[in-house]
Amino acid sequence: GFMIDQIEPGSIFEKSGLQDGDVVKSINGIELDNVQAAIKLLHNLKGESKIDFVMSRGGTELPVSINVQ
Repeated sequence: GFMIDQIEPGSIFEKSGLQDGDVVKSINGIELDNVQAAIKLLHNLKGESKIDFVMSRGGTELPVSINVQ
């Protein structure tokens, strides 16, 4: 996974409940195990209307869904 850092106030990420320090473990069911895979996946998500994350906060895994407008 990768750690979230410097979430912009008012951004879609903040509105979805993500916080600095959260660790994103998977996106749309695809496990993230290295930075290159995460970047490639994020580029492939352009145009998606909904993105599902599994993230870890304080050792607890939480599902997060973002509806992209």
